[in-house]
Parts: sequence; structure tokens; C-alpha cells
Amino acid sequence: MFRRLLNKFLYNLFLLIDCYQLNRWSVDLINFENTNKNYYIKLYKKIKNNKYPVIDEYENNTGYKINKNWLDNLAFKTQITKKNSPLCYQHGRVLYSSLCSYINKNKIDEIFIIETGTARAFSSLCMAKALEDLGKSGKIITIDKLPHNKSIYWNCYETVTENKTRKQIISKWKKLADKYIIFIQSDSKSILKKIFIPRVNFAFLDACHSSEDIKIEAQYVAAYQKKGDMLVFDDYSMLLFPDLKKSIDLFCIKYKYSMQEIKINEYRSYLLAIKK
Repeated sequence: MFRRLLNKFLYNLFLLIDCYQLNRWSVDLINFENTNKNYYIKLYKKIKNNKYPVIDEYENNTGYKINKNWLDNLAFKTQITKKNSPLCYQHGRVLYSSLCSYINKNKIDEIFIIETGTARAFSSLCMAKALEDLGKSGKIITIDKLPHNKSIYWNCYETVTENKTRKQIISKWKKLADKYIIFIQSDSKSILKKIFIPRVNFAFLDACHSSEDIKIEAQYVAAYQKKGDMLVFDDYSMLLFPDLKKSIDLFCIKYKYSMQEIKINEYRSYLLAIKK
């Protein structure tokens, strides 16, 4: 019991130390009392049938839509967490449709993808699903400070009674992960300059939300992108992350990216940036 309480405390402390000083909206202060498996099940049932007409329209425009049952099952294990802010896993739909559309337009056989902020691997697996559904080869290099093969507390259904590794949490999708995803435990600022790939066709940047971090990550990606390549930013919000949004805007202007915002509500928005 003591170890469980300690792990929960350290999980919250990690978030506070890593992100809170950067922006007071960067972390939710989590109340872990009375958390059990039924709690996560109720959360999931409450939100899984929410309507998102903006995302529906985007899927219709691209012509690609992820299988809802597949998405919901993955989200239940990886996206349903106890937090103060509203739960939303619609970025999975945006990433899938955007990547499929990119592949269809560019006719590239091998796709290289960079992601920062792996968390429980939800977004990585959604992108891997797009590659598999379209029969493409490729690799998704995803970076996070949290370990892949070490048992820790993840604030999700799978770790209510015992700590688990990320690998265990996503074991149902093992074949997909093994085929496409490379998990790297590191700070993005430290590791990106050590990674060399011939091209970054597609990227999703969702690590710690400081303007300096996003600048470093986006500039790395831009150096390996060509015309038509895509970069997706999460939490593109003037209300919650004004400095982050301003930094992204300046990056897109300087490095010549077109900008398409997908705004769900005043709190949650994604930006699709395409290299001109």
C-alpha cells in the first residue's frame, strides 16, 4: 500500500517539476482518492459517444476515418485518466485522417515519423494504424522521458491495482507497435540532435508545452521536411497556452508552413502545418 501511494505521489511530482513552472495550465493536480477500475470505466462511458462535428467534417474532407471501435478500445486503455481538465482523445482521429491523406497525396512508399510526448502511446498507435491500413512501410520514432519497459504508475485503468510498463499496457497492439514504433526514453531537446533520418514526412509534437521546447522540436523537423510534408501541433490554444501558440505561429511564418487550425472548443485545438 505504501509503495502504491508513493508511486502516485511521485507521478504527480514528476509532472509538477517537469512542466508546471513553464505554464500554470500545463498540468492537472490530480486527486487520487477512491480511484478504482469502475471509476475509469465510468469516465470512458461518459465521453466515448461525445459528438465532435468539426472532426467529422475534417474526416469527410480527407476521405479517411479511423475505425471507431478500434479507437475507443485503445483510448480506454491509454487515454482515460483522472484529471481536472476535460478528457478528449480526438487527436487520434485527426492524426489518422491527416496521415492517410498525406500518404494518398504524396505517393511515398516508406514513411518516417517523429513524435514527441509518447505518454501511453495512444497517438503513436493511431499513426501506426494509418500506415498499416494503407499498406505502407515506415517507422515512428516517439520520444518521452517516461520509460517503456519499466513498471510505473500511469494513472489509467491498467495500473489501478499494480504498476505496469507501457509495453504491458499496449500489449493488445503489440504486433502493430513492433512493426512500426521505436520508443526512445529521453528529453527531446537532448536526443533530437542525435537522431538522423533521411526525411521527416510527418510529425506530431506534444511534449512539455514551453515555447522554447516547441521551437527546438519544430526546427529539427523542418530541417528534414520537403514540400508537402506535414507537422501537427497539439494544444494550439491562445486561452491555455498563449506563448506556445505564438511560438508556433512565428515558426510557421519563418519556415514557410501553411496553417490549418482544427478547433474543437476554446480549450482544445490542433494545428496542421504543411511545408510550402
